[in-house]
Parts: sequence; structure tokens; C-alpha cells
Amino acid sequence: MDALLSSLGMLLADIWKRVLPDEPEAVRERMNDVFLEVQLEMLSRGVGKLYPGTAETLRLLKDAGFRLFVASNGLERYVKGVAHYMGIAPLFEGLYSAGEYRTASKADLVRLLLDRHGVASAWMVGDRSSDVQAGHANGLKVVGCDYASFGVSAEEELRGADVVIRSFPELAALAGIQRA
Repeated sequence: MDALLSSLGMLLADIWKRVLPDEPEAVRERMNDVFLEVQLEMLSRGVGKLYPGTAETLRLLKDAGFRLFVASNGLERYVKGVAHYMGIAPLFEGLYSAGEYRTASKADLVRLLLDRHGVASAWMVGDRSSDVQAGHANGLKVVGCDYASFGVSAEEELRGADVVIRSFPELAALAGIQRA
């Protein structure tokens, strides 16, 4: 279980190589389907929650005119399912997933998103080293989120981030938005 939890946020192929290193590729591919169905079923039943202040902060940013996007290593149905079931999908201009666009890396996914939407300047906000790498590879400022626990050192995971926040609502202050 620790191997699985410490792998969340990685590309699924990398998760299964780490968690099921001795299993054939067919078993790992089947795990994608099983994992996705279990997660979506749980979300549909109301199991799961956002980090404290996430929805409110996203609304503040959107209301202040910030364009919001998701760039995730996850499967398309999972990424869109989370946004839907958590009621935050309408806050985003685009939900991008490596699963949908079949990109080789998060850096490639972020480049695709930036190009498709004509975004020249942005912040990459995330809790994994792949977020830091993707942001910097695309010339973005990176805000590391040190409130998720994946069984790895946040210091190691977020090395290179331009700023590190300890709760999602801190993002509003970084953006110059005063909370009511």
C-alpha cells in the first residue's frame, strides 16, 4: 500500500511498474481499468474530498479573472470525474490529462495546453516533482504544494519550486487576492 500511495500523481505506467514490477504488461494495463472504476465509483458515492479551501480559492481566482487549467498525469475519465464529482469542473477552462492526449511527459502536456490556449505567462501549481519539471521546462514559475502526503519528502519532491505553499488558500495571497 505504501508503494501505491507514494506513487500517486505519477504516470499510471510508472505507478504499476513500481507497484507491480514482476507482473506482465497485460496485468498492469488491466490495473488501470480496475483502479479507474473503483475511484469513479467511490467519487460517485461521495467518497473523497478536496483539500481544505481548494474550491473557494479556485472560485476567488476565477472571479479575479485568472484562467484555470488542469494538467494531470491521470487518465481522462479520472481527471474529468474528479472535477465533475467535486463540483469544480466549471471553474476550469480546460482539463488536460496525459491519458487523453497520450503525451510522453507532463512537460509535453503543459506545452500542448499552453499552445492550444495561447497562454504566454502562467504559474504551474502542483505537488509532485513532475509538476516542478513541467513548469520549468515550459518557462513557468512553479508553486509547489506541500500539503499532500505521498510517503516521500516534500523537500525532495518539490526541489526547484519557485515558491512553496503549505495550504491551497495561500495561492490567493500569492495572486494578490484578499480573502473576504
